[in-house]
Amino acid sequence: MRQGFQPLSDFREQLSLEIGRFYSQQSSDVKSHIPFFFKALHELV
Repeated sequence: MRQGFQPLSDFREQLSLEIGRFYSQQSSDVKSHIPFFFKALHELV
């Protein structure tokens, strides 16, 4: 494994935690969850 990279399983776990954290901070309006998530994700990359 190259230095500075984490195993794929660690990445998936971190991504799942971030998705959970994101959803816990959103309003209860389900219609807005997915678009806001992808907007926030896009801003991170």
